[in-house]
Amino acid sequence: MEENVALDSSKQKKFIKSIKGLQKTIKKKKTQATDQTPVTPKVQEEKIKKKKRVRGLVYLGHIPHGFYEHQMTQYFSQFGGVSNCRVIRSRRTGRSKGYAFVEFHDPAVAQIVAETMNNYLMGKRLIKAAYIPPDKRRWAMRYTWNPQNNPVLNTNLKLKKQYNAVKSDAEELRSARKLMKSLNKTKKKLKELGINYDFFMPVDIPEELTEIE
Repeated sequence: MEENVALDSSKQKKFIKSIKGLQKTIKKKKTQATDQTPVTPKVQEEKIKKKKRVRGLVYLGHIPHGFYEHQMTQYFSQFGGVSNCRVIRSRRTGRSKGYAFVEFHDPAVAQIVAETMNNYLMGKRLIKAAYIPPDKRRWAMRYTWNPQNNPVLNTNLKLKKQYNAVKSDAEELRSARKLMKSLNKTKKKLKELGINYDFFMPVDIPEELTEIE
């Protein structure tokens, strides 16, 4: 008799399904057995260590203009996996302060990057790079600012939209009243200094604003 027997297509499919079902049942039994085993403190520590995997952090100083988060992740991915990247920016303007932090999955890759990129000429600037060990490391990825997520830029855009929006009649009167008050104040100050200067007054002033002093 032949050892290898060829099955029909329908029988072959049934056979594969039965094998897959057996594999699933074996996996379920293994997971149930592991769940029933008591968790010792050593096992808990090992799980925590696995979760808190040490990553490599590199400081970059004197970076050129235009070399920001997106460009850094693309450039440094040739060395290894980049987990995070942050350019330090001004809280008021959101512009780069000239230094950044790049985080790698592997600390050995971070050390190689620090050695190769230190005193590396890029865009007429010598980049300064240094590996930050875990002992002397403080978390440097607090603010995720970039050209798309810039608080100052977003607030300025909101104010521009509010200023350029279509205003009602009451809002137009309110802004005109403020303008007339400021003009009258400057007139008074000039008269006190002995300067008689009459400002150009707008045409078609409403009756409500003619009596403002």
